[in-house]
Amino acid sequence: MQTTEKVLELYKKVLAELELEDASAELLGELAAAVLECEADDLWYIGEFEMVDLVSLISGAWHALADCHSGQWSDEYAAFCAFDRIYSPACFETSETLEESDLIAYEMICASLGCPVEKNLDF
Repeated sequence: MQTTEKVLELYKKVLAELELEDASAELLGELAAAVLECEADDLWYIGEFEMVDLVSLISGAWHALADCHSGQWSDEYAAFCAFDRIYSPACFETSETLEESDLIAYEMICASLGCPVEKNLDF
C-alpha cells in the first residue's frame, strides 16, 4: 500500500517536470498507480493551495492522455489506462468542458507529451 507521502512526492515530481515540459507518460502512470494503492483520507488535499491540485492533475491527465496517446501499445495509452482505474469523467465531460485548473493541467501535460493543443486559458 502506498502512503500519502509517496503520492505527494510523485505529485511534486510531476509538477516540477511539467514546468519544464518534460513529464513522461511513465511518471504520470506511476502517480496514478500510487494514488490507486493509497487508502489515506487526506490524499485529496494534496496541492489544495497550488495552481493545480492532485484532483485537477488527475482529471487533466486523464483527458490529455486520452487525446494524446498514439495507440494501445504506446506509453501514453498505458498511463491513460492507469488513470482510467482512478478517474471516470461524467459522460458529458470532455477536454472542452474542463474547469480552469483541470485545463491548466491538461495543457501542461499535452505540452510535455508533445501533443499540440489549441485551447484558450482566458477565463
